[in-house]
Amino acid sequence: MARARHRQGLSLMADGRLSPEHLEVNPSHLRPHAGLRLLTALFRIARVVALVAGIFATWSLLKRLPLDPNTYNALVLAGSALLVLAVWRFRRDYMPWALLLGGMNLYALLWFYGDQTGWGPFFEYVVRFDRAMGFGELPTVSLQDRLYSPGSVAAHDVGFTVVYMSFFVAPYVAFVSLWFHARPMVDRFVHALLAALFTGLVLIFALPTAPPWMAAEAGLVAPVDRVAHELLAGVNSSVYEETYELAGVNDVAAMPSIHMTVTVVVAVMLARVGGRRGAIPGAAYVLAMGIALVYLGEHYALDVLAGIATGWTGWRASDWLARRTVRTEVADLTISEEPSLRRAA
Repeated sequence: MARARHRQGLSLMADGRLSPEHLEVNPSHLRPHAGLRLLTALFRIARVVALVAGIFATWSLLKRLPLDPNTYNALVLAGSALLVLAVWRFRRDYMPWALLLGGMNLYALLWFYGDQTGWGPFFEYVVRFDRAMGFGELPTVSLQDRLYSPGSVAAHDVGFTVVYMSFFVAPYVAFVSLWFHARPMVDRFVHALLAALFTGLVLIFALPTAPPWMAAEAGLVAPVDRVAHELLAGVNSSVYEETYELAGVNDVAAMPSIHMTVTVVVAVMLARVGGRRGAIPGAAYVLAMGIALVYLGEHYALDVLAGIATGWTGWRASDWLARRTVRTEVADLTISEEPSLRRAA
């Protein structure tokens, strides 16, 4: 349409009915009003919130169906596979949605069985590493001794709990935001996220590791409180217990920290899309999540470091796949153009 209008303008110029000045556009005339920009931004935010809420509501409803676990798992896997096949056949431009939802479903089901491998859980290796980092004392124990007061809720307890819980929405908010504002990065982000998650899943199955609070219950370390769990249960114990049951439980999936893995994937995305303006909040998010995971008693420092490495591995895998895809497309284009080049010669 724009090219047609441009050709029409050139034709009018050639006929002498339009001067070049008429083709010039003043950018200020195209800039929307401040109120309209605000409404547009609010509408985009509302769409993101609605889509993320819809994903979680659908997942919650499926978990409530009166099905035995094997039937439920089979239905989820079959539905995910059918979704990917249908999108591939009819709406390939929506493949990132299908890969994200299908991949997350598969990951969640496999993660749930990570504590049923028949070996573990392991305690000693990670406790020794963290004690070496903490000069003889676990960083979790040191932080809780200085910052946590059982029975009272401090501002930093709430802040670290919010950071910890952001894991459950951050990748979906990031994905939807990319879909609306940086579509070329959507595929790269989904590939990085899934590659990181399944890399972490391999470690979870290979090294089912008990978190600090479980090591404390076994008497291997000093007492450790689950700060976030105690805080959330204190707000509304019935809702918390129901949500915890819906999410599924694998208490020995500490190595690596999937919370940190996903946080790093999101942070690298922010840096790639926003440059320095995205890298600074991304780095702050990684730092806050790392401290929160250790302080809240959910992960060792070694788990956090492994999560950083796993998230970075996901982006390396995504970059490799992108380069391979580009080389394949260039090769296919060269082959398709070869006959016409021969005829031209």
